[in-house]
Amino acid sequence: MEGAASFLNCTIGSIPFVYLGLPIGANPRLSSTWDSVVKTIEKRLSSWKNRYVSLGGRVVLINS
Repeated sequence: MEGAASFLNCTIGSIPFVYLGLPIGANPRLSSTWDSVVKTIEKRLSSWKNRYVSLGGRVVLINS
């Protein structure tokens, strides 16, 4: 494996790893595998949610 990595001029990594924000090689049945993905999606949705609320909707959110 090390010979192939040196021939191809690349490094040997470890599994699991993250590619395009998704865990590769981890057990997909474990909830801990998806915690980082869920947090990222929640963070993006929360910023979008507040941007597209009407003035009346903002009043309702503030009063609740």
